[in-house]
Amino acid sequence: MIRNDSCASSPRTSCRDCGTWADRRPAATMRVFDDVADLAQAVGDHLGYSEWLTISSAYVELFARAINYQHPPSSVGDPNVVDGQVVLAAVPRLAAGAYRVRGVRMGINSGCDRVRFPHPVRIGSRIRASVELHDVRRTDRGFRVATRVAVQIEGVEEPACTAELVSVLFDAPPVGPGR
Repeated sequence: MIRNDSCASSPRTSCRDCGTWADRRPAATMRVFDDVADLAQAVGDHLGYSEWLTISSAYVELFARAINYQHPPSSVGDPNVVDGQVVLAAVPRLAAGAYRVRGVRMGINSGCDRVRFPHPVRIGSRIRASVELHDVRRTDRGFRVATRVAVQIEGVEEPACTAELVSVLFDAPPVGPGR
């Protein structure tokens, strides 16, 4: 998560100056699953929405510094339009705010497939993820979880980004004698 260290705002609130933390108003309800088997039962379901994230100019500048980009990403010709890479980089963070699986030791982002940017995001816009569970399957490394994510812009019908987010979840180790 990108955070401006000079910002005095608590992680539980949105910074009104730099907008680097998601807005913590109770707009999102996280869906919680007991385990991966419980998650697998929800394939095809809409899992929920993330909290809103304000894309401020400070957020874009922090992103640009994090990737050592010389000029903050923006569309050619309009400095108020955010480059899609800023929105795409927020997708795993946003999607993680829509659901949680208990009993998982760790989860990693394995990548994104079928990425599209149907509508531009402007500086000052609020975005959130709408997450649908597409697939859960066991692999030799853990559980491959594919979700379809649509990044919504507050007040705009067309999504800013659509992508299939692929994650790998790892079971928590068994607890018992000798462990």
